Amino acid sequence: MQGADDQIYRYDGRTGALESVWGKSTFDLEAAAGAYVVGRHGGAALLGWDGSTTELSCGPGAAARVSPTGGCGSVGPDGLFVRLVGDAAARQVLPADWAAGGVPTWSPDGRRLLLVRGIEPRPGPGMDPGLAALWLLEPDGRLREVYRPPERGVLTAPSWSPDGTKALVRQYETTSASFAADGVGVSTLVID
Repeated sequence: MQGADDQIYRYDGRTGALESVWGKSTFDLEAAAGAYVVGRHGGAALLGWDGSTTELSCGPGAAARVSPTGGCGSVGPDGLFVRLVGDAAARQVLPADWAAGGVPTWSPDGRRLLLVRGIEPRPGPGMDPGLAALWLLEPDGRLREVYRPPERGVLTAPSWSPDGTKALVRQYETTSASFAADGVGVSTLVID
């Protein structure tokens, strides 16, 4: 459980003991072996149901995500890194100049990644949000663009349908926080 003091605690139902086991992290997903947590400034770990703690090497990026199979990926200034189950270390799969943004999102089977790529940065103050595209990274390393806004727009928060056949992504066509709060220029898209 997550405490108000920014620590993660493990409760032992047999003894009633409450022990601090990790901190400054958020829960990512639950698995048969335990709960995965990702640090707010990088890194990931498996907090085992048996009381064990195993750190995962996801690469040098600050934003990490654990796959349903126990691999992980991270994105940061050095590019996108992925460590699959059985790999000794994370490997770079996209360079820094590829402009991956946000955290990569694993498919339900843990084999593919949805990524947002910055195409054109926001040119400055005002209404123009720049341009981003949604890409898919296949298990064999192939990349393909699956969606690009027809005009301008920033894409955020990609996620998968439970069966892994569709993606959901939020599109912002404006940089105005007040417009976005009112739903102007904001869309949620379902993409095959």
